[in-house]
Amino acid sequence: MARPGDPAALLNGVQELVDAVLAAEVIGRWPQAELTALVSYLHAEVLPRAQQEEREVFTGRPSSSRIAKLRRDHRRLGEATEVLARAARGEGNRSVAHVSTTARSLVSQLDRHLASEHEVLTLA
Repeated sequence: MARPGDPAALLNGVQELVDAVLAAEVIGRWPQAELTALVSYLHAEVLPRAQQEEREVFTGRPSSSRIAKLRRDHRRLGEATEVLARAARGEGNRSVAHVSTTARSLVSQLDRHLASEHEVLTLA
């Protein structure tokens, strides 16, 4: 079983919640509860982990293009989370297709980020 904070568990948690958002789309229903759960998880688990990395992992490391890319990934994950949060609050683009596309993209971004992060940290 994956431990909390484990990258695989984090990605799995996001994927399961995104799958629930997408399932609501398939039946033609606005995914309010699913979207709220996804945004809550992102705020509780994903974004704090990114902030912790910024403070503890990247601080003191020589600046490099790889570290800059990881920081950019964090910013983009935050931006995607905010798009989903606005939709959950009834603001911004409330198109089910837009929300689904953003949610799928977020999973892809997180997957790529975690792989890049692992590579950077193992090389350090």
